[in-house]
Amino acid sequence: MKRYIFSEHIKKKTLTPEVNEKLESDLKLFNQMRITAFARQVSGKGFPYDGSAHKAMKAIYGVNDYFVTAVEGAVKMTVRSQKELLSLYLEDLEKDISDITDKIDVLKERRDNLLKMKESLIQYTKSPEKDRSLVKNFKSSGISFKDGGKVTVGFSHSIKGYPNVWAFEHGYLEPKIKQLKGSIGRLKDVLHRKQVKKERLEKQIKYGAYSVYFGSRKLMHADIPETQKKKAIYAKRAGRMTLAGRNDAGNGNFMVHYDAATHRLSYLGSGGEFLEVGKVEFSYCQQELDSIIGAGGSTGAPIAWTIVDCGNAWRFDACLTLPDGGRENSFYGDGCIGVDINSDRLAVVETDASGCPRDRGVIPLKLDGTSEANKKEISDVLEKVFAICREAHKPLAAEDIGNVKRKAGRYNKESRKNRAISMFASQTMRQLLESKAYKYDVAATFVNPAYTSQSGKMKYMRHYGLSIHESAALCIARRAMGLTEKLPGELSQTLSQKAKQLPHIKQWAKVYKITSAIKPSTATEKITPDIMPEFA
Repeated sequence: MKRYIFSEHIKKKTLTPEVNEKLESDLKLFNQMRITAFARQVSGKGFPYDGSAHKAMKAIYGVNDYFVTAVEGAVKMTVRSQKELLSLYLEDLEKDISDITDKIDVLKERRDNLLKMKESLIQYTKSPEKDRSLVKNFKSSGISFKDGGKVTVGFSHSIKGYPNVWAFEHGYLEPKIKQLKGSIGRLKDVLHRKQVKKERLEKQIKYGAYSVYFGSRKLMHADIPETQKKKAIYAKRAGRMTLAGRNDAGNGNFMVHYDAATHRLSYLGSGGEFLEVGKVEFSYCQQELDSIIGAGGSTGAPIAWTIVDCGNAWRFDACLTLPDGGRENSFYGDGCIGVDINSDRLAVVETDASGCPRDRGVIPLKLDGTSEANKKEISDVLEKVFAICREAHKPLAAEDIGNVKRKAGRYNKESRKNRAISMFASQTMRQLLESKAYKYDVAATFVNPAYTSQSGKMKYMRHYGLSIHESAALCIARRAMGLTEKLPGELSQTLSQKAKQLPHIKQWAKVYKITSAIKPSTATEKITPDIMPEFA
């Protein structure tokens, strides 16, 4: 398992001026070489010396092989991350295009229905008999023609009435048709822009023409004085360098040597000289780092080091490969903690050995800040979840975030939820789940969440008095325990023929192969009280 650990800050005033100057110059040189190598690789210009980038950079900048290898690793990492990022952008665009196309079709159908209604109203008003059969009454639109010529629009408590057909036509029908035409036109413009962007991304991926803002795009376009902007961009560019590790290197790295006994760190500069940095300690995973390096200094596994300039201090971060040992609370036979993840809440359910709920609750999740603020909010919420796992001495079962389409149906929801869906950091959620599972020594299993909401709604929502999200969390926990869901025969028999045609019922029945001929189930399940205490 990969672990990225931060060292304690080393104040620059505690180091000699020679060490500070060399570290600063190496960071500047490293990032200058990285930007140049990336630009040449993307543009396809190549390098002299028979096209060998390694030989060219070594000869031009006068550095050693290890430093050039670290630069090449950083360039490969940048290219690989750009390719992955563009693939994610392309996936989002394809989903957006599909949703917009579906939304346009729905609006067109609605517009056509209203146009047909308008034509029928014209025929109705022109006919001397005033035959009501001429009026096309589309019940799905919430429009009803009453006796005496009155027309009502809406459902339930939000019903608006019009005294006659003329008032309805000019007060509702024509403005609504105009509104729908405008919405369709605006969506077509959005669709065109996204299609153009999709074509551009596809060309970038195909030809490897990646575009990277070294120093952050935000600073590039910031409305600040030019001198201040250049200084901020330079600090952002030359603020860190990552030195990749090697399996055959002592200490797992050729350029950074760390003594596990004394915790003293030395650095091999770009010119081949060793610099004694001094004592560097880690607040977290210090024992793991010492055990990996060992007394002999041989790791057998690479250790990547990142040197970070923090202004008045230095930080030396290490990326370790830790053995994934056994976990406490890894037995799912006695029950587990199921978690249903949503953009605004986490539903948590504890199950017993039979798969029945023992306790349940909902933890709010507010993602309305910056990316760092959202990450902290997710971390705080997951701390509560793992505290429940430790208290109950049970493992965790969560839905596989990778199988969830983050922006599915985005253009078919209201604007308030669009923001929550767009800001939902699914990848961050998965990473923090895995990281905290290791931190708290709790086993975590990720299951496919397909149809858990439908299954929970059909079987457990009313039976146990759960919410729809808690029912889904219960199904996730049962799925992690190896239990399967099957609609009881008596429940299938109680469904009316009309209910069986509802979309979510038909979908659930299709997955679990349910028919009306199912016999009543003879299996008995342990039933818990309807009222269960929620998590504090």
